[in-house]
Amino acid sequence: MASITRNLDQVCREAYDLIIIGGGIYGSMSLLEASRAGLKAILLEKNDFGWQTSFNSLRIIHGGLRYLQTMHFSRLYESVTERSWFLRSFPDLVRPLPCLMPLYRNLTKNRLTLRAALRLNDWLTRNRNEGLPPEFQIPDGQIIGAAETSRLFPLARSNGLRGGALWYDAVMPDSNRLLMEVLRWSACAGGTSVNYVEATELLRSDGMVRGVIAKDVLTGSDHEIEAPLVVNAAGPECRAVAQRFSEDEPTLFRPSLAWNVLLDRAPLSDGAVAVQAPTGNSQMYFAHSLGGRLFVGTGHSPVHDNTVSGPTEDGVSAMLADINRAIPGLDAQQADIKRIFWGLLPARRPGSVELASDTVILDHGQKGGPKGLFSVSGVKFTTARSAARRLVSSMTGMVTGSDNAGLPDRPTPAKYDLHPDKCGERAERIRRAREIIDNEAPNSLVDLLIRRCNLVGDPDTALSIAPDCCSAFDWSADESISQIADLAEFLKAEWRPMPN
Repeated sequence: MASITRNLDQVCREAYDLIIIGGGIYGSMSLLEASRAGLKAILLEKNDFGWQTSFNSLRIIHGGLRYLQTMHFSRLYESVTERSWFLRSFPDLVRPLPCLMPLYRNLTKNRLTLRAALRLNDWLTRNRNEGLPPEFQIPDGQIIGAAETSRLFPLARSNGLRGGALWYDAVMPDSNRLLMEVLRWSACAGGTSVNYVEATELLRSDGMVRGVIAKDVLTGSDHEIEAPLVVNAAGPECRAVAQRFSEDEPTLFRPSLAWNVLLDRAPLSDGAVAVQAPTGNSQMYFAHSLGGRLFVGTGHSPVHDNTVSGPTEDGVSAMLADINRAIPGLDAQQADIKRIFWGLLPARRPGSVELASDTVILDHGQKGGPKGLFSVSGVKFTTARSAARRLVSSMTGMVTGSDNAGLPDRPTPAKYDLHPDKCGERAERIRRAREIIDNEAPNSLVDLLIRRCNLVGDPDTALSIAPDCCSAFDWSADESISQIADLAEFLKAEWRPMPN
C-alpha cells in the first residue's frame, strides 16, 4: 500500500530536487507531476492536507461549457481534457453528472441559443470520451420540453417555463478523498508529502535556492531540507509566502471570498440544476447532492485581505433570497443551513468578485528573485493538474531527474469507512482507524473523520464514533476529551454565517 507517513527525521536526511509548499490540490498535483517527471520531490503542508479551499469546493469537475460565451476555446479544451482525465483516473471517486438548466423567455438563455451552444460544445469536444468506459462517458447535450424539465426538477419555476438545457459534467462527492489518492499515487512514484510542517525560511546561496527551513508545527523544532527548486503553491497564502521568500507579487493572489451552502433539504433532482432568479442581474447557482442533502453554490463577496473569517449574515441571507426567487417552492432559511463551506479564490482585480481567468505561474528568478523559486496560483480544481504539468515543464533543464521517469499505475484505492452501518463492530472500527493513522498521517479527529472519512455532513455519526477513534490513536483520557471537544467545535464552527 502507498503510505503517507510523518517521519521528519527520515525525510529531512534526504536531498531533494524539489520542495513544494502547500498541500491543496495545486500543490498535490505538482507533487504528482514532478514525481512523474522523475524529480525527487517533497510536499510540505503547515496544516492538514487539503484543509482550506480545496476542502470547501463545490465538488463539480466543470468541462468548461461556459467558456463558449467568451469564445475561450483553449480553456474549454483544457477543461474537457482534464475532466476526462479525472473520470479515467478516479472512477471510484468521480462520476458523470447530469446538469439541467430550466429555460424561460430570455434573449440569451432561450431554447434556440442553448441548442446551438450545446451542439457546438458537443462538436468541439467530440473526442471527450476516448479511453473512457461506457458508464463514464459524457453524453451529448440536448434541449428537453417543459413537461420533462418539470419531471426531472419538480421545483422548477413553472411560470413561463419553456423547457430545459440538459448537459453533463462530472462530480467528486469526496474532494479530499480524491486529494489523498493523488498523494498516495505520488508516493508510488517516489513523492513524499508531510503535513503540519511549515516552510518558514528560504535557504539561498549566491542567489540560488538551496532549500528551506521547515518548522514542525507539532513540536516547534526546525529542520533544514535541501533542494535547488522550491514551488510556492500555498493557495490563499501564496502571495505572503512569495513576499517572505522573495518580494511581493500582487498578481499572484488578490483575494475574493466564495462559499457554498449545505442545506438540510432533499436534493432538487438526481443530478445538478442550474438556476437563476428572474429579476435583475442575478448570478447562476448550481445545486446538487452532497451526502444526500442539498448543496448550493457559489456565493461571492469582495474582500481586501486574507483575514476574513467567512461570509456575513447579510451575504448568506442575500444568497438564500436569490435562490428562493429562482426556486419559489424551496423557501430555504438560515435555520436550514447544516454547514457553510467557504474559502478564498484569486480575483481578477483587488476588491472584485470576478475571479481570475488564468493560472499564474511565476519564475521569481526571471524577476530578480532567487533562481529556482517558483509560485503557482489558480482558481479551478478541474485544471490543477494541467497547471502542474506546465509548471514542471518550465523547470526542465534546471535539475536532472531520475532515468525512470513516468507515472506508475494508480495504487488500489483505499477504502476507509468507519460508519456504524458499514463497520458495526467496535474492534473492527478501531482496526480500520489505525490503518488510516498508519498510512495517511491524520493528527486529530478532525483530520481522521472529516478529511479522511468525509463525515462533515454527518456530525452525529462523527461524534458517535469519536471515542473509538480516540482509542485507535492511543490517546490519554484527557487528550481524548480535548480532541472530541475540538471535533464538536469544528462541526459547529461554520454552521452559521459570521456576524455582520
